[in-house]
Amino acid sequence: EGQGLGNKFLSHIREVSLICHVVRFFEDPNIIHIAGKVNPAEDREVVETELILADLQTLAKQAEPKGKIEKEQLRRLELIQKLKEALNSGKPARDVLTDDEQDLVKDLQLLTMKPTLLVANVSEDQIHEDGTLKICAKIESELSGLSEEEQKLYLKEFGLEHSGLERLIAKAYQMLGLISF
Repeated sequence: EGQGLGNKFLSHIREVSLICHVVRFFEDPNIIHIAGKVNPAEDREVVETELILADLQTLAKQAEPKGKIEKEQLRRLELIQKLKEALNSGKPARDVLTDDEQDLVKDLQLLTMKPTLLVANVSEDQIHEDGTLKICAKIESELSGLSEEEQKLYLKEFGLEHSGLERLIAKAYQMLGLISF
C-alpha cells in the first residue's frame, strides 16, 4: 500500500486529465532502484495496481441510495458493481465502460479512467531506440542549466531537435485533443 506512489500523492492526481507513467528503462549502479533491479514492466504494473486499489477504495465508499431508487441511480449502482468486478480482475476502468457509462460515474474521478501516457526514462545511448516516448532525465537535467542557444547545440549532439519535455507536452496535447497557438 502506497509503495510506489503513496496515498497522499494519489489524491493530488485526481484532478488531472492525463496520467504520465515515467518508467525507468536504464541501468546505472549509482542510482538505486527500490526493488533492487530495473524492470519497467513490473514498475508500471506496481503503479497501475496502486491506481486500481485507490479506485476500489473510492467505489467501496459509495453508499447505496435509501428508499425508492430511481432509474438513473439503479444504472449507476450497476456500473459501480461492473467497475468493482473489472478492477478486481486487474482491468482499468477506462477499458470497461462506454463513453455514456463513463459520464454517469465521472464525478467519482476514478484514476484508472484517465488516459495514460507511458514515458520511458532512458540513458543517452537508448534515446534513439524505437518504441514509446523516450526522455533521458540526465539530458533534461543538463538542459535546465543551459541558455536557449546552448540547449539547441546540446540537443544537436544527440541528434535531437526538441527536448524531452517539449516532446512530452506535444504528445500530451495530442492525446487530450488540445492545440496551442
